[in-house]
Amino acid sequence: MIPKKPKTLYKQLAEDENLDEQLIEDLITFYYRKVRQDMSALAHTRIHIDGLGQFVVKSKAVTKLIDKYTRQVASLDGYSIASYHHKIRLETRLEELNRIAQVIEEEKQVKDNFKKAKNESTKGNLEEPEADNGRS
Repeated sequence: MIPKKPKTLYKQLAEDENLDEQLIEDLITFYYRKVRQDMSALAHTRIHIDGLGQFVVKSKAVTKLIDKYTRQVASLDGYSIASYHHKIRLETRLEELNRIAQVIEEEKQVKDNFKKAKNESTKGNLEEPEADNGRS
């Protein structure tokens, strides 16, 4: 697959769909701006993009970042304006990470409960009936 420049892609799509090139550019720009916002804000644990695949937040990476940001926030004094601004930014990011970690944990519990219920229902179906041992 040969990569294309955005301008040639916009022009080609505009010709194929009989639409204005600027409209195509605005639609694509808006779409990917929203995707970037959702990814950076940790709005969802999974984001599926047609043609690109699925982007998943990894729980280990979230845990490492929470530990890292917690240490950094504790080490900042907050007395200067620059360090205060940096501390506020880190605390905001830490809140987002804690929220997404909680969502990941809830999804894991739902998945585990589903697996447990599924295993219990199939376990009952797979058990062999008791033999009568010749008694009648």
